[in-house]
Amino acid sequence: MQRRCVALLSALLVGLALGLMWARPTPYVHSADATANATGPPTVVINEVAWGGTAASVADEWIELLNTTELTVSLTGWRIRAVDGDPDLLLSGDIAPGATYLVERTDDDTVSDIDADLVCSFGTGLSNAGETLVLSDAGGAVQDTVNNDGGPWPNGSDGAAPSFRSMERLSPYAQDQDANWVSNDGLVVNGLDAAGNPLAATPGALNAAYLPAYLQNADLALVKLGPQLATPGSLVSHTIVLRNRGGVTATNVTLTDTLPRELTFVTQQSPFPYTRTAGAVVWSIGQLCPGQELSVELDTRLGDDVQPGTPLTNTASATTPVTQLATHNDSAAWQLLTEALTTDLAVATSGQAVVTDSGTIDYTILVTNAGAYAATHITVTDALPSALEVLAVAEGFLAMRAPAQVIWRLPSLAPGETQVLTLTARLTVPLEAVDQVSNHVSVWAETPDANPVNNQAIWTTSVGEARVLISCAMYDGYQLNDEDEAIELVNVGTATAALGQWKLCKDQSGALSCYPLTDASLPPGSRLWLAMNAHAFETSFGFPPQVDLPTWPRLANTGDEIILQSDDGRFVDALVYGDGNTAVPGWHGSALLYYYNYLRAETGQLLCRIVDEATHLPITDTDTAADWIQYRDNIELGRRVRYPGWDFDALFSPVSVTEPVSLVVGVAPDNAFDVVAGVLLKAQRSISLEVYSLLHPRLVDILAQKAREGVQTSILLEGGPVGVSTTSQDWQAQLHACQILEAAGAQCWFMIHMPESRIYNRYEYLHAKMAIIDDLWVLVGSQNLTLSGLPADDKTNGTTGSRGAVVAIASPVLAERARQLYSLDLDPGHHNDLLRWNTGLADRYGQPIEGFAPPSETDGISYTVRFPDPLYVNGTLGLELMTAPESALRQSDGLLGLLALAGAGDRVLVEQLYEHVAWGVDPSEDPNLRLQAYVAAARRGAQVRILLNGRNFAHGALGPPEESLATVRHLTSTARDEGLDLRAAVGNPTGEGIHNKMVLVALSDGRGYAHIGSINGSEASNKINREVAVQIASPEVYAYLERVFSVDWWLANPMYLPMVVRHYVPPPPPADHLLISEVSYTGSAAGEWIEIHNPLPQPVMLDTCKLGDAEVADAFEGMFQFPPGTVLEAGGTLVIAVNSAQVPQADLEFYESTPDVPNMLPYPAWGSTQYPLALRDSGDHVVLLNDQDRVVDVVVWGDRGYPGVVPHPGVTTVGASLERFPADRDTDDCATDLRERYPPTPGTVPGVAW
Repeated sequence: MQRRCVALLSALLVGLALGLMWARPTPYVHSADATANATGPPTVVINEVAWGGTAASVADEWIELLNTTELTVSLTGWRIRAVDGDPDLLLSGDIAPGATYLVERTDDDTVSDIDADLVCSFGTGLSNAGETLVLSDAGGAVQDTVNNDGGPWPNGSDGAAPSFRSMERLSPYAQDQDANWVSNDGLVVNGLDAAGNPLAATPGALNAAYLPAYLQNADLALVKLGPQLATPGSLVSHTIVLRNRGGVTATNVTLTDTLPRELTFVTQQSPFPYTRTAGAVVWSIGQLCPGQELSVELDTRLGDDVQPGTPLTNTASATTPVTQLATHNDSAAWQLLTEALTTDLAVATSGQAVVTDSGTIDYTILVTNAGAYAATHITVTDALPSALEVLAVAEGFLAMRAPAQVIWRLPSLAPGETQVLTLTARLTVPLEAVDQVSNHVSVWAETPDANPVNNQAIWTTSVGEARVLISCAMYDGYQLNDEDEAIELVNVGTATAALGQWKLCKDQSGALSCYPLTDASLPPGSRLWLAMNAHAFETSFGFPPQVDLPTWPRLANTGDEIILQSDDGRFVDALVYGDGNTAVPGWHGSALLYYYNYLRAETGQLLCRIVDEATHLPITDTDTAADWIQYRDNIELGRRVRYPGWDFDALFSPVSVTEPVSLVVGVAPDNAFDVVAGVLLKAQRSISLEVYSLLHPRLVDILAQKAREGVQTSILLEGGPVGVSTTSQDWQAQLHACQILEAAGAQCWFMIHMPESRIYNRYEYLHAKMAIIDDLWVLVGSQNLTLSGLPADDKTNGTTGSRGAVVAIASPVLAERARQLYSLDLDPGHHNDLLRWNTGLADRYGQPIEGFAPPSETDGISYTVRFPDPLYVNGTLGLELMTAPESALRQSDGLLGLLALAGAGDRVLVEQLYEHVAWGVDPSEDPNLRLQAYVAAARRGAQVRILLNGRNFAHGALGPPEESLATVRHLTSTARDEGLDLRAAVGNPTGEGIHNKMVLVALSDGRGYAHIGSINGSEASNKINREVAVQIASPEVYAYLERVFSVDWWLANPMYLPMVVRHYVPPPPPADHLLISEVSYTGSAAGEWIEIHNPLPQPVMLDTCKLGDAEVADAFEGMFQFPPGTVLEAGGTLVIAVNSAQVPQADLEFYESTPDVPNMLPYPAWGSTQYPLALRDSGDHVVLLNDQDRVVDVVVWGDRGYPGVVPHPGVTTVGASLERFPADRDTDDCATDLRERYPPTPGTVPGVAW
């Protein structure tokens, strides 16, 4: 036994060394009543006091409480109060068994790395000369004191050396005496102060001096458990658990259970000898080692004559002659309440789900006694609503019958017996007068009922009719032979539809072939999937269908018909797609076509109805293609797609909430890394990351560290990033990151796409940048987790990275939706497009190349940090979290709903990687809905500024990307034509481009909003990618990000003050005619091209103008007329190439090389049609003629001349061009008006798009 005690003591020491908060018995499950009624010695003590503050601030005082019991204690209404009345702290919340409760003064930065349980004012603070503190419970009873004898503090320190030591309690079980308080030793410490310095204290951890005192004594702790209720004559069993929580063996231990007179001993179960005396049982336990625990079972019987409601108290106690740390826990009591012999009557009622033409409902009522005793004198009452009347009723036991009420009286029901009663009612009003009727039934008896909750029942019947529509259909499936074909039905009516006799039909050579549905019901507002093959369906969709039909109308991929026939033979709905027969019943007009427009292919696309944003039910049923999301003529609600595996219904509505939150906004490249790293480092329980890429070595290290600490960490990544090969450095770095994370205990998953293996990714790209931390913090942003997206270098000398924004929000509601989203996306049990790292396809998703080392972090200096500090906001804010593809384009909320609020006096600021000028070809016919909303806000009077990325990320490319320039040209033209306060520009404020996806809206009433996330301005990003964004209603957040936008806008559109000089000659005014703005003539002849520019405020028709290199009419050189209908927009450019195949930016070409590019027409009245356009490197002319063959503009270079025009000497670099600068000036001095440009910029003129 001695060896066993030594082993137990060793185990106890090891456990404490590993950081056990408090050595206490294993918690037991107690009833709520036991917790509430717990009495006896103090349950909570003052454990540590930092009366002198911290090194960061002498005002940073704090107090720590400790729960010494095995029960959760409510601290609501408790107080910590100085005897002089200052401070007086009112507590709230709960303190768990063995846990601490931290009270910090003024703010939660006092102990910066541990969350306070309560932050409050300490009044004038704790006096350094000494205070007496009193801890009292909600009833005012004193539970503990500190420095009860007054005078100076027993220990601890302020700024005097050793400085800022907390005052720690030596033993939480001993009384408040000076000898029980010590100063922290400065060696065993925990926590950081507001400046990040280690505290000489142990908040949230074991007191430095606690362990030695703990091991010097034994400490018997006793818990007693048993039933709360018992009936007379029943067996009552108790469990007594005894444990030695001290560090010294308790000897000669005796356990005594004192029984009340109403309980009689029956037996006991334990290995210990025992004796019975009058009203007590005594066990001789003997020796109890440190940490050892034992239990005793005691069975007693409650007397038959005990009256119901009698409370009985059974007390157990333990003794030992060995000195104990505390004795208040040596005994425990359990209270038992005697209950009466009761029954348990239950009533249930049922009837038809729907009442239609017949107007009658047959109700069946079941009355059951589920109790152990017979019920007598039972009354059953059935009360009908005013819309029903009694038509017929079961006569047995009938006591009373009225038009709207029936009463039955049953003499008795034995235990387990059921009585069946029936009633028939009929409607007293027309069907259209009510939507539903409810029948209420209740039961009552003279005998006591143990569970009156089930003494009432309601049955509700829908009144009206079902209306079932075809909601979705998949005809070109993912699985072999399209075995996953499926059709979804929806009930938009007011009554449940019984589908047992319904049919699906299709046209077969002019006749309908029909296939019966199985017996299924479809309640109002519900949906139901019918499948050809349940297994194939579940493989594609991720969930099983509700109905697996035995026979199926095979759907042709080229086109077909789906016709729904009701049980009465009516054709209630139809869908015709592709080349299906549009003459079938239930359909009108052209067939529905799948939607492509550069999005995903036809395979797997679901044809689905347009649904209402509030009800999720179809908006219309016109029996035409206009009802469906693929319909091209509905720009706002059509032109959409859906694919199997999308959780559309669950995520279709954004989650919106107004609640108290904490949030942090960061700006990249300035401070966003600090925000991301900071919120990840907060994790104590879980981190869930759903991101496009994870290549940042420091963030990988943080995640690995958290995983090693036991934080449940998982990452979901895009399995095929754009343009990234398996051998590329980025992909190898991704695999290397997963290798590190998996080795640390994290999980690294990829969303993959392998059509050859019939694995189809649910989303075109997983492009989200989202994290959930501890199911509380949600991180959303625009930046990929890369060094360029979130540089982590020393910012004092600058940095390098793209512009973006991130936000971390502590919001339980947003975290719940984000967790739902993550759980749906990372669900390998239901979706086959998920693969964990190194578990398959090792050549792409396995180990990195042997010896691979990820790129190291560099100290960037190209950008001066302008926003060193993130923004911290605490308060009640409005939040909205939305996702693509489900909710990004909703009109009533989300981004488009926000933009719809903007009008006269409001402001809209947009900073985006890109906003495509069109979601298709033509902005007027294929509008970008986001761009359309910006312009609509400007038309309502809002000021709109749009800044797009000006850096071309293509390898070797210079100048801004054409996708941004095209949008800027379009918006500039629209604003000029309509007189809108709308400006657009491209910019590169950080030197590494704009990667932001940010929209800011300020309303004239003072409200400010920020939209931050991963959603770009492309059709794919909004319709088929996985994206996440959050909208924040906060003037503070708006103002912070507006400053960022203003700086970036200024950098893109700088304003320079004029230099004042003597004899200043102003520049010539802008030209009032068309100009030749750029000429490229070196290199191959096929690569030559000419650019013309319209500096005028209105468009110019060019179909009578000419362009060539013949300087006079009789020259043996070429002249060409513009093709009919050619228009040069105001501020626009046209590029005319010799060979458009050599110049992709060409709008026209002199000689046909590309069928899609219009040709210039030879003009025989000027020059010679026998000579092609051929520009000489040594010198030549380019001449632009108007409709009367008069020269509008001439460009001359090299050894050629032209009357009144000074030639340019010519370019010095092969491949360079002559560019007019500024683009709208013409002094007839080509040497001044033109400059050498390398590389050339066809389609772009300086001073217009930049």
